[in-house]
Order: sequence, then C-alpha cells, then structure tokens
Amino acid sequence: MYRLYNKNTGEHFYTRSAFERDSLIKGGWNNEETGWTAPTSGTAVYRVYNPNAKGGNHYYTASRYEADNLVKGGWKFGKIQFYGK
Repeated sequence: MYRLYNKNTGEHFYTRSAFERDSLIKGGWNNEETGWTAPTSGTAVYRVYNPNAKGGNHYYTASRYEADNLVKGGWKFGKIQFYGK
C-alpha cells in the first residue's frame, strides 16, 4: 500500500494503485513510499470519498453497510481498496 500526504488538508491517503499514486504526486501530494503490505484476501476494506468536505475527505471502512450509507448521504463510492485480516 502506497501512502501519500496532502500538506494542505493534513490528510493521508492509501492506495495500492501505482497509477493513482503517480497521479496524486503530480497533483502535489507528498509520496511517503510504502506504508505496508496489505493481504490479498480477507476482510474487504472499502474507500469512500466526501467531495463536499474542504479539500475532500477519504474514509476507509470494513463495513459495506456503512460505505453504502455514506454514499446515500452524498459520498462517492471508491472501491475495495485493500484487504485486512
């Protein structure tokens, strides 16, 4: 899992996608290299995004129910971001 930091919002962002990492670096995020090695199976962890928060806001949850309810409240559903045990 790649870890990035946005100095303007104070947010850390995690992704397993090198393309997404590189795009964010081009957009001004600081690359903090590899945060950890995530399992490839286990409990799915979902990423949702709040476009209405200043600077945006990402939230990670292992609950699909919680992710779906945030989407109903205006958040954008990302995808399964990684797996945990």
